Amino acid sequence: MAGLGLDLRLLISQIINFAVLLFLLQRLLYKPLMNTMAARRQRIEESLEEADRVRQQAATAQKEYDGQLEKARREGQEAIARATTASKKVEEEILADAQKQKEAIIQSGREQIEQERARALAELQEQVVDLSIAAARKVVGTNLDDQTHRKLIRDFLSKELEGI
Repeated sequence: MAGLGLDLRLLISQIINFAVLLFLLQRLLYKPLMNTMAARRQRIEESLEEADRVRQQAATAQKEYDGQLEKARREGQEAIARATTASKKVEEEILADAQKQKEAIIQSGREQIEQERARALAELQEQVVDLSIAAARKVVGTNLDDQTHRKLIRDFLSKELEGI
C-alpha cells in the first residue's frame, strides 16, 4: 500500500476516528434531532386534530346560533302578527264605538230638533189662536165663549198642520 501512497496505520486510525465520530454523531446529534422532529410532527398532528375539533365545534355552535336566530326571528314575526291582529281588533272596536256614539248624537239631535219643532209649532198654534180670537172679536164685535172659540180654532189648526 505504500506503493499507492497510502499509509496503513493512518488509514486505520482515520477509519477508527470516522467510526467513533459516526457513533458520537448518531448518539449525540442524530437521535436527539430525530426525536425532536418526531415530537414536532406529533405536536403538528395534535394541533391539526385540535383545529379540526375546534372547527367542528364552531360549525356546531354556528348551527345552534342559526337555529336560535331563526327561532327568535319566527317568534318576533309571530309577536308582530299578534300585535297587528290586536291593533286591528282595537281599531275595529274604536270605530264601532265611534259609530255608535255618532248615531246616538245624531238621534239625540233629531229628538231635540223634533222637540223644538213641536214646541215651536205649539207656540205658533197658540199665537195663531190668540190672533184668531182677537181678529174674530174685531170682526164680530162681540165676545164669543172664549173656550169654545179656542176649541174651534185648535181643531181647525190641527187639521191644517197635520199635513206639515
